Amino acid sequence: TNHYFFIFVYKLIFSHIIFSDEQGSVVSGIESYTVNVAGNNIVHEIVNETEELYGKPKGGKEKLTHIKCSSNSISDILCYENTRFILKPDYNMSEKNSTIINYGKVGDIPLFGKWEASSANVGIYCPKEKKFYLITAFNPLTEQIISFGEYGDIPLVGDFDGDGIDTIGVYRNGTFLLKNSHIEGSSDIIFSYGDARDTSFTGDFDGDNIDGVGIYRDNTFYLKNKLDDSSADAVVSLGIENGDPFIHDSNNNKIDTVGIKLYDTVYLKDSNNTGVPENSHSIVRPYDIVLIGDHHNNGKALPIIFRPETFVKVKALSE
Repeated sequence: TNHYFFIFVYKLIFSHIIFSDEQGSVVSGIESYTVNVAGNNIVHEIVNETEELYGKPKGGKEKLTHIKCSSNSISDILCYENTRFILKPDYNMSEKNSTIINYGKVGDIPLFGKWEASSANVGIYCPKEKKFYLITAFNPLTEQIISFGEYGDIPLVGDFDGDGIDTIGVYRNGTFLLKNSHIEGSSDIIFSYGDARDTSFTGDFDGDNIDGVGIYRDNTFYLKNKLDDSSADAVVSLGIENGDPFIHDSNNNKIDTVGIKLYDTVYLKDSNNTGVPENSHSIVRPYDIVLIGDHHNNGKALPIIFRPETFVKVKALSE
């Protein structure tokens, strides 16, 4: 199916911040950074974010952020948050001939699925709003917006009834809550599997055109074909520690298999058997979120990269 995504979002989403001072030089950091002002290097710490100044609907936004200097003076900086999808035509690092979609904001979770029978497309889940935004067309932008879940839920998408359309769901503290339609309301399928520490995902692991579910725990995948609280049908380890799991059908055989993103490389298994991944591609940046799906709608699964970035501009220093 077409909904491959990965979930270790919260530890990655704010890990890349680009700063520039008034002279335009760029430095990097997470909790603190150094800029050169009037020939002096001053260490700044981000201490608070205040009001949103303006922004684009579901797009990048600018915030006024207060930072504290090592000299205890205060500076205001302009913080621009942006996210974009990069739909790649191959497994090369280059973005040449990729389709770029500026959509979502930092903190959103990327999705990919067949929201309509005719084609698959990207979407996002906004945790703060507890809403799914599923794109069905561009020019003009057409979205399905669905409120579902609670704050802290992990979003899921999949074809849970075999009708050829991916619908939504969430994973909440070891419980799967899945829907068979895009109509707001209660879950159609509810069952427990795993616990709150697990990473959850969906996929068609047996090729029956109905998605099952899985969890990732302690560097091991536990895959289920049935949407109930039965035990795992397959247990798979790739021998890679501290990576971020995802599901894919990169060999286009209609059976989803497991993969791991580690730093700038994705490792892909051709089967759901324990062992070393058959394929690897250095195609991402460490802070990217990777999905793999048929974004050309031609039966070929290719990389989809979701890239969150924060650009910060120092505006002025004051005592």
